[in-house]
Amino acid sequence: KTDQVLQIAADITNTNEYTQNFVYVVEITDNKNALAQRAKWMTGTLDSDQTFNVGLSWTPKETGEYKAVISIGTKIDSVSQVAEIKINVNPEGNTSDYNYCKNGHELLFKYSDNSPICASPEIASKLINRGLAFD
Repeated sequence: KTDQVLQIAADITNTNEYTQNFVYVVEITDNKNALAQRAKWMTGTLDSDQTFNVGLSWTPKETGEYKAVISIGTKIDSVSQVAEIKINVNPEGNTSDYNYCKNGHELLFKYSDNSPICASPEIASKLINRGLAFD
């Protein structure tokens, strides 16, 4: 729904046998391909065989259909598109938590800003027990 913080997240895994830098980029366009959010990015480093869940937020101001393009690379000038996610922003009275998260994940909300996050049951339990999220 409008004015709700959305988290566009992905698991990134370094399958190399050495430490690897990464850049995670998200850009959002509307159904006419007009820019709804300029590219945001996050950088970091992954050890060999390390998996990291990275996410960037977006707060839609209008209802409609949007597309989030996710790109990943080792440097900001060498990213490649890896996914495209359709986002439907509905009017306030037309929303539901049903099927919000992918199968096997639970919908939680961060205490810091009430933004939604999806987590496996094991991670959800840890976040709740540490006072970082609630369901």
